[in-house]
Amino acid sequence: MGYLSMRVKIILIVVILSFSFYKLMDFKNNAVINSFNLLSGKYMVNNSNENKIILNKGKENYKNLIFNYRGMYIGDSKEKLISNFGIPDRKDISMYGFEWYIYNKNYKEYIQVGIKGNKVVGFFSNSNKWKINNEYIIGKKRDDIHEILKNPMKSIEKSGINYIFNDDNWNMYNINKCYVILFYDQIDYNKVNSILLIEKEIEENLTNYYIENNNDIKIVESLERQNLDLINAFRAKYNKEQLIWDEKAAITARNHSKDMVKKDFFDHINLNNETVFDRMINDNIHYKNAAENIASGQRNSIYALEALLNSKNHRKTILGNYKNIGIGICQGGKYKMYYTQVYYTPN
Repeated sequence: MGYLSMRVKIILIVVILSFSFYKLMDFKNNAVINSFNLLSGKYMVNNSNENKIILNKGKENYKNLIFNYRGMYIGDSKEKLISNFGIPDRKDISMYGFEWYIYNKNYKEYIQVGIKGNKVVGFFSNSNKWKINNEYIIGKKRDDIHEILKNPMKSIEKSGINYIFNDDNWNMYNINKCYVILFYDQIDYNKVNSILLIEKEIEENLTNYYIENNNDIKIVESLERQNLDLINAFRAKYNKEQLIWDEKAAITARNHSKDMVKKDFFDHINLNNETVFDRMINDNIHYKNAAENIASGQRNSIYALEALLNSKNHRKTILGNYKNIGIGICQGGKYKMYYTQVYYTPN
């Protein structure tokens, strides 16, 4: 069996008033290892449905564990969703082949709901409305989760390739015809920060772990807008003012992500020796304070943001006192997906 290693890298650069900056390059995390099974292309995972799952430290046994968000479940109708939540604030194309219905008027209850064929096939939210059966789950510590859910998956197969999980930020489970991904806030005592649910058939129909169509502009644009929403939803937990989308900063961010893909590098300083501040000035963006986060290798905006917030310095930027943000994402290159976030307060 052969192994290829993919390294997820996240780096921060910040300037405040004096235009001095700090370049922090010590956050490196192996997030995905591609394992090629040359014998049969088969894989084995631990299926949590095969275990008795104990909730409340043994008070009650659960063979069928069901996740729900404010009474909504995977498999519910679109009509029920609209009746309970109203018309979505936005509809996004997703990498999964369904539409994300985005509800972002109240970031403290931010949610994305996947709809395909008039049926709910996905959920994501960091709101505290999540339940397993009748128990709230957001904020539970990882050790307590391991008392509820046994044996997280170790890998998933796509087109004969085993993608082996090696990322402490999240665990994936196969529960009741649904893939459940629990994202942890390791800085806040390893508590559950958010949850992603994808119907099992939807996930398994994807032939690639990443976006399948190179340069799918509509999906990339959706990921950029979702990245903004995810940042604001996280800021809302700490009662921070929401950031405003800035298209000029987004162009700066996109150009840097594209440059990293095209010229095969990963850094804040490009091959012309320009920093984010140089790029902002070149794009006629005037600022009082500014910062840039970059990330690569994460599957989509959800995974990227969850990785960034688990680095203290990047988290500080995400929660920082900025007004505007531009986000640029590019597919391709060594790490498959490149993310650039440009934060600033106008001068």
